[in-house]
Amino acid sequence: MIFNYANSGDILYGVEIYRFRYNGRAAADIKILNMIDDSAFIFEVEIEDNIKLQRANIRNFGMDNREIREMLGVEINEPIKDRKEALQMAIDWTSFILEEFSDISTKIQDNNYR
Repeated sequence: MIFNYANSGDILYGVEIYRFRYNGRAAADIKILNMIDDSAFIFEVEIEDNIKLQRANIRNFGMDNREIREMLGVEINEPIKDRKEALQMAIDWTSFILEEFSDISTKIQDNNYR
């Protein structure tokens, strides 16, 4: 579905917001953006402010975040065409960040967070 826009940078997309609990705690908002013109989905994640992270620069991220893609060894060469696939990827990435760098990790037991 393609729309007529006034400017070359204009775009229409739908946004779905999901709440994610990790290790029994409210941990993040996951936003799925439905890029209507491209029939593709992307995601953005916002980790709750009350979750302590060792690295502040990863509190908000999207699937275009190169640092996280490198940590996970993930290459994204094609648009995600399925909502469920985008949600699963967002869950996987968020779980990785929370497990590796947060105070609600099952691995990290000390309180040395920024």
